[in-house]
Amino acid sequence: MMEKPAQATHVLIPFLDDSTLFFALKMRASLRAAGAQVSLGWLADGSDITDRQMLLHLPEGPDFLIQKQFFSELDDLNRFDAIVTCRINKSLSELIRRRYFTPLAHRPAIIAFNGGLDFFPEKGFQNRF
Repeated sequence: MMEKPAQATHVLIPFLDDSTLFFALKMRASLRAAGAQVSLGWLADGSDITDRQMLLHLPEGPDFLIQKQFFSELDDLNRFDAIVTCRINKSLSELIRRRYFTPLAHRPAIIAFNGGLDFFPEKGFQNRF
C-alpha cells in the first residue's frame, strides 16, 4: 500500500517596510529549504517600501497584497497553517485578541519574532556591543 505524501505546510509571511521585507525574504528561504510552501503578503496600507526597494529586493513582487480587513476574513486565513512575522501589526494584534479566534479548530499558528531578529547570532552580538 502506497502512503499518501504529506501535504506541505503553507506559511504566510507579511511584510510592511524594508526591515520586515528583509526578514520575510530570509525566512522564506529557510522555510522553503525545509519544504514549506511560503507566500509573501505585502501589507500595502501604510507601507514604507519604495518602488526602488521592491524592484531591488522582490522584483517578482509579493504573492498578494494584504488589505486591512484581511486578518478579519477567516476564509482567507484558513488556507494558511501558520503566519510568521517579525512584527505584530495592529490588524494581526486585533485578530489575536478576538475571543472566537483562539479556540478555532483550524486556524493558522501565529509565530512572531522580536523586531531586529538576527539570522546570524554572532553578527547580532557584534552589532550590539
